[in-house]
Amino acid sequence: MQSDAQSLLRLHPAASGLSEDEIREIAARTTVKAFATDEAAIRAGGMPESLSLVIGGRFRMESPDGPSGARIANYGPGDQLGLMPLLHDEASPVDVIADEPSMTLEIQPRTLFRLMRQYPLMAKNLLRGSTFGMNDRAVRHRLHPRPRTITFLHTCTPTRGVVDRIVRRLEQLGETVGIISDDPHRSSGPRTLVHRDPIDEKAEGQVRAQLADWNSLDRIVFDVDLHCNDIRWQQLAHLYSYSQQIYLMVTPDSALGETQALVKVMKQASAWKHKLDVIWVLPPPVQVAPAISPIYELANHDYKVGEPPESGLDHAIERVVHALRGVRIGIALGGGAARGMSHYGVLDVFEKANLVIDEVAGTSVGAMLGVTYCSGYDIQYGIDCFTADLKLPRLYRGIRGGSKWYLVRKFRSNSWDAMLRNYLQDWRLEQLPIPIQTVGVDLVRGEEVIRKSGDSVDAILESINLPYLSAPICRDGQALVDGGMLNVIPADALVRSGCNYVIAVNVSTKVQPLFAGNTPQTPTERMKTPNVLQVWARLLDVQSRNLSQMGAASADFTISPDVAKVDIGAFEQTPEIARRGAEAASKCLRDLQQQLNQIDHRLFPLPT
Repeated sequence: MQSDAQSLLRLHPAASGLSEDEIREIAARTTVKAFATDEAAIRAGGMPESLSLVIGGRFRMESPDGPSGARIANYGPGDQLGLMPLLHDEASPVDVIADEPSMTLEIQPRTLFRLMRQYPLMAKNLLRGSTFGMNDRAVRHRLHPRPRTITFLHTCTPTRGVVDRIVRRLEQLGETVGIISDDPHRSSGPRTLVHRDPIDEKAEGQVRAQLADWNSLDRIVFDVDLHCNDIRWQQLAHLYSYSQQIYLMVTPDSALGETQALVKVMKQASAWKHKLDVIWVLPPPVQVAPAISPIYELANHDYKVGEPPESGLDHAIERVVHALRGVRIGIALGGGAARGMSHYGVLDVFEKANLVIDEVAGTSVGAMLGVTYCSGYDIQYGIDCFTADLKLPRLYRGIRGGSKWYLVRKFRSNSWDAMLRNYLQDWRLEQLPIPIQTVGVDLVRGEEVIRKSGDSVDAILESINLPYLSAPICRDGQALVDGGMLNVIPADALVRSGCNYVIAVNVSTKVQPLFAGNTPQTPTERMKTPNVLQVWARLLDVQSRNLSQMGAASADFTISPDVAKVDIGAFEQTPEIARRGAEAASKCLRDLQQQLNQIDHRLFPLPT
């Protein structure tokens, strides 16, 4: 049991930086405890019996005075329970209850205080973890600043209608918006001032008076044309100085010429760059933005907006509105070979519930599925394509472990590239409608590699490049292999990129207690010796489970589809695997909606 506690303690941030001898000595003073669903770890009004280091599962914090079932926060692997009440010798004001079967390492209070004195680094880790565990959600969930004065700079007429769509959505959310525009097709009204050139010096008095009248409005929108000449740029400079957010509105046709002019100006006024985002307006049937590198280097973020949907929520516009309201929702799609096809089911549930994702991060199969999803392909189309393209050939059906041998062949024959380029062509990550990050591992430096730009197929191939099945991809001084070797669920990447709420999808939470025909109850004389391929697949399962617990620790909400029994090569079962993902997401959707509702109750209203 001590060796179990030692290996579990290594997974927890409390052991960060400790030597193996220190970890062994601390682990000897802990006990492993299992919690059943709805079993209390801490009860309000009582003192915690011990410090609980959460290793697996999930706990919820509830106020005894609040409505039944209303949670304050969630805790998962990497978190800790009970430190503050123990340090302050005060009763806990809240209940902490297991949401699912969970596991902790328990340290009794007297032992805890002795260990904290004996190992200062452990004490530092615990105190930092307590601050982060209790307050990081509050800090991270603070909304980003909401710009009040917004400027939309149009490079052509077709981009004008997008502003109307954004303003309508803000007004649906209860905001009051005033518009100052040079669009001759607009009509002046109580909250609209139309002027031939509202940023010209001659209009300054009228504009100032209008702004004074609109002092109580939530937003002021300048909706103006971008004329690229020296006089115009001087006028725009004045507007930039008090705009809190600037959007350059471009189409594929208008982008190149205007971008070159804008780059020149931004070099002279670098202080404005932090305010600038780009909105691409893509006419049908254009699926991705063009590969014009200066525009991606110029902007902090860019958004791709197409034609409005015939009905329902406009997801592309919603991403812009999220940003204007200070919200950025990310989803981390974990690795797990064919089990990762359950991500499609989760995403499908989110789409039907109008839960709009602003950014995606994916590892291994999470990268492969994530990139195709972020490219704009319909979920059902993706399911159908993966099912057909990765259907197990007849030759492998009669072979023991045939699906795994088929994966070996896919890697050894380098056939992933052609399959993926059939859909992704030579698109780059930065061109895709939804931002995505992919995770690989560089064996030269021994560290993870996060891709936010570059060839999308190359990014996938790096992230799915399983060692032992394929040689490292060597380019630009790097030797790249599967991102799951270090970071199975890249929730931390989304936190670093500014997401203030992160959802993780973990397809590696469980390992089926059956290996090569052996179970924990198999007598020694009846046990079967596994072959090399079985050992490789099992090691991948075990490693993924342990690393996924660490990766999910940075997430605010974790969804864990029941896919432990799915063979890692069973891609032809994608429809059924996706269904399991949808089941898992549906079961916890209400809890997720309640948490998002606490961040912004207008953006995320609770369904009636």
